[in-house]
Amino acid sequence: SASPSGVRGFHQTAMGRDTDKEKAEWDFDQIFRKNRVWVSTKREQDSDFFKRLANTQHPKILWIGCSDARVPANTICGLTSGDVFVQRNIANMVVGT
Repeated sequence: SASPSGVRGFHQTAMGRDTDKEKAEWDFDQIFRKNRVWVSTKREQDSDFFKRLANTQHPKILWIGCSDARVPANTICGLTSGDVFVQRNIANMVVGT
């Protein structure tokens, strides 16, 4: 299915729900279109969102997690951009050396 903007979601292609032809048509233009829609939506919801992000970042949380793209750390914690410093790696491993 398509989002309200008419752009198909990346997860649909990555999870194998699209046909081979649709996968072949997946390109960076689509990613950039989705990004422009996201930016526009964020600005509509909060006109100072990007100004705040540009001026400061003081995360109090270091999140060491799996590199699995299905798990956005700030989202599952109920936090916003800049609230969590995320280090992603394979298998959530922290090796003391």
